[in-house]
Amino acid sequence: MPAKNDTAAYSALMDDERLRPEVIRMLTNCAVIPCMSGFEMLVDAVILHASGNFDNIGDVYAVVGRVRGHIERIVKRAIQYTLDNSKSFIPQMEHRLGIRLTEAPSTDRALIYLTMMIARGAVRRGCGSCRSRERCR
Repeated sequence: MPAKNDTAAYSALMDDERLRPEVIRMLTNCAVIPCMSGFEMLVDAVILHASGNFDNIGDVYAVVGRVRGHIERIVKRAIQYTLDNSKSFIPQMEHRLGIRLTEAPSTDRALIYLTMMIARGAVRRGCGSCRSRERCR
């Protein structure tokens, strides 16, 4: 596990040529709008959180900020803005995880749910609950 201040190691992890496109595909399949300002930071945060190297989600935002040249608060706010403006994100996430949310999740909770989707293999095979063999849309 890289040290929390090892920006080079985390930068390499966030720019992984195999994982990054899959996470981008997962997010766009969940109706997250890629042209929003926080989309790339969300991708970075999902990759870092899924690595399992962080006990505190705030540390994820801090590392993304340090690598990408922003402060933690800006990273979290940009990610929240992106998720808030992706109107179909919550229904898509509920469908893929098989859960029902009573309210919109916080940024931290949404990051946890997205990491759960990676752990369940949603990056590669869709949600698994659809009857069709095609990837969920």
